[in-house]
Amino acid sequence: MTVGNASAPIFNSIDLGTTNSVASSVPASVYGFVIPLSGTYYAYRNGTQTGSQNVPSGAADGGNPLMIGNRNDGAGSGNLFVPEIALFNSVLSTGDRNAVENSQKAYYFIHCTAVAITTPPGNVTACLGDTKSFTVTASCSNLSYQWKKEGVNIGGATSATLSLSNVTSGDAASYTCVIKDACGSSTTIAAILNVNALPATPIITSGTSFCPGGASTQSIAATAPA
Repeated sequence: MTVGNASAPIFNSIDLGTTNSVASSVPASVYGFVIPLSGTYYAYRNGTQTGSQNVPSGAADGGNPLMIGNRNDGAGSGNLFVPEIALFNSVLSTGDRNAVENSQKAYYFIHCTAVAITTPPGNVTACLGDTKSFTVTASCSNLSYQWKKEGVNIGGATSATLSLSNVTSGDAASYTCVIKDACGSSTTIAAILNVNALPATPIITSGTSFCPGGASTQSIAATAPA
């Protein structure tokens, strides 16, 4: 799918095909595109962001008509049927964009299956310096993930598995994962990471003196980790 001047060279248009999975295997959907003159454009399907890309140089229409539909450079295939297009000359707020998308989904009876978490992450126990992980599995397709620590997003933790390397006492916490698809989101139950301290250094508490080559029996005490 191309948004832009379809009669111009492809670099003057924005290719949205792979970003939004416009294909026969994808059911009818509401697509939204936020396309500024420069910077980053964002693409949405049924209200969920599906991709982003830098706006290519020269993407401004330059007075040419806006064309939306199949690519004309031979790289696309199939037919795209668009029963309704809503255009706005300024960027909508997220709330307004969602309202438009929800209205179109309701009008065209576009439904999808909400995320179902099939295997939530379980509690994990680690020692200092260990590498541990949490994993979640869920049904549906085109899922996105965001892991949280004590309710706060973990930067870069956006896959089905959260890996924690060189575990420290500061990693001991509860972890959840928010999983989204085109219909909405589901949050896992909290999984706990317990971190055990390393055993204390043994301390010699009694003993006897001995000469080189002799033998001695020593008694030591150490505190086990809690």
